[in-house]
Amino acid sequence: MLGNMKTMLLLISLLLPASLLAETVYRIVDPDGSVEFTDNPRRGGEAIGVEPVPTVPAYVPTPSTRTVAPRPEQDVADAYQSLRISSPQQDEVIWFDGSAVSVSVQVQPTLQSGHRIQLEMNGEMVGESSSGSFQIPTVYRGTHSLRASIRDAQGKILKQSEPLSFHFRQHRIRP
Repeated sequence: MLGNMKTMLLLISLLLPASLLAETVYRIVDPDGSVEFTDNPRRGGEAIGVEPVPTVPAYVPTPSTRTVAPRPEQDVADAYQSLRISSPQQDEVIWFDGSAVSVSVQVQPTLQSGHRIQLEMNGEMVGESSSGSFQIPTVYRGTHSLRASIRDAQGKILKQSEPLSFHFRQHRIRP
């Protein structure tokens, strides 16, 4: 019996603070039928107990004390022997067939972790890849230039390809 009493007192002491923290909200139904909820008591309002919203303290990460030895800039820039656009070829004519234009970029040696290949067409970035394969969905007829670049995690250009021009043509039905 004494054990049950202690358990009961423990439960009451745990539940009592939650009931003291509960906010009171009043539900008021206007003559037109619209319902309003407020924390100001007014005539005709029905009191509704609302539990407080549970919160979690914000996590503040501690700064890393690990240091990474910086690599000389020259080593990173010289890490790639070649970067070239292998498809399409210089001055190639591509006929519109309703699909995207495929572009392949070759890198020697393979791309390092954290580095990305970015592809620009007519000076505007059209894609980013780690594989060297790109699909450009919207290309209008005319002559276009392509250029690929390898960038590190901070966006610094490590190597650029030579610019390449290709010609995009569409069939035309003569009247």
